[in-house]
Amino acid sequence: MRQLYRMYNCGGASLRSLSVCSVPKQNKYVYRKYLESRDPDQVLAAQLYLAQNHALHVIPVPPTDETPSLPEGVDNRTIRYLWDGRYVCDYDENPTDEEEVEQVVIKYMDEYYEDREQDHRNGMDDSRTWLWEDESLLDGEDEEDEDEYELRTQWEYFSEDQEDTKEEVVVDKHINEQVLNDEDKLLIFTTGRQTFLPHQIGIKLMTRVRFKQHLDVNKDIKQFIREGEERREEERRRLQNQREIEVPPYHNYGEVMHMFDIVDVVFDFQGYILGYGISGDSRYMYVNMHPWPRGYPIQQIFDPPPAGDQPEVVVIDLAKMKVVGRSEPRQRIFCPADSFQQSPVQVTHQHVLTSAGNSGLLLDRHYGEEVCRLEHEDISTCTGNPHFLNHVVTGGEDGVIKVWS
Repeated sequence: MRQLYRMYNCGGASLRSLSVCSVPKQNKYVYRKYLESRDPDQVLAAQLYLAQNHALHVIPVPPTDETPSLPEGVDNRTIRYLWDGRYVCDYDENPTDEEEVEQVVIKYMDEYYEDREQDHRNGMDDSRTWLWEDESLLDGEDEEDEDEYELRTQWEYFSEDQEDTKEEVVVDKHINEQVLNDEDKLLIFTTGRQTFLPHQIGIKLMTRVRFKQHLDVNKDIKQFIREGEERREEERRRLQNQREIEVPPYHNYGEVMHMFDIVDVVFDFQGYILGYGISGDSRYMYVNMHPWPRGYPIQQIFDPPPAGDQPEVVVIDLAKMKVVGRSEPRQRIFCPADSFQQSPVQVTHQHVLTSAGNSGLLLDRHYGEEVCRLEHEDISTCTGNPHFLNHVVTGGEDGVIKVWS
């Protein structure tokens, strides 16, 4: 086991849901543009921004216009002791705590469709044989001849002859050391600064990470353990002779940021992140989150805000580092912050799979429409074959695995 990075723990949230993906081939974002600039003023401005925001670039993801606010005094503790542990915002207008299941619909920006079509034309999408055509062009035509209609209609699918490329550890001749990745990678994780629950997605550029493939391990395990105990005992005796021990001011990131690795980009959500998934071409990231009430005052990190009951899906373009799509559910009911379970997200070429409430959720990735919901009590995961989605598997806290055809 080797330590690669040291990250600053902002709000007791630590780092969760770590994943590594390639930098998109279509990348247009310039990492560390100002920090590595030749202009000293730009470098100073970048360092001051880093000291204040704990990252080189913080991208806020504000709540939607449909997100309501809560009356003063309504917090997690108040909601927890209400009937059924839920707060209904419009109870005076609609006196019921039963909420209709609202379908998830992702509204994409126009540039999302333009970029996906351009990536296909340039052979840079997540499938070399991806076929796509707007079926609305065929509206009104005679579909009686099924063979002809099938030829004129192009569908999306994966190629079965794709080869998996295994990346090997290489040697960087400039530093004369082994490196883990010859090509740049992205380290993605969830964290938080305002609360201990994850509400941010951090992204760090991994450029030629130094990593020894073969470690020098002492074959005598007892001697190795004995030497470690001796070093710790020597350090303990050294500290005992000191009257005052200098502890770094870890509460002030600006004074200790030189001790930690830099986070390049942070997406700051106004809500809890339950899971995320990345497309096969490493370009698009789909985030499953539950939003906070609008304008909710956060007093301390261990007293987080309540969250809306309806899941919201946000789509991020990792090549441009911007939000290119999101669903806008109507949040009528709010629940305590600790009542939500993690919901992993899987992204295939055609679909997005995750969970919502007590059911698995299957979305059409291109049109953003909800395909179906798979009922499963206390669901914890929903996944399927990324190449041929004829079966979907759901698993829950009840210990049951269901296979859906």
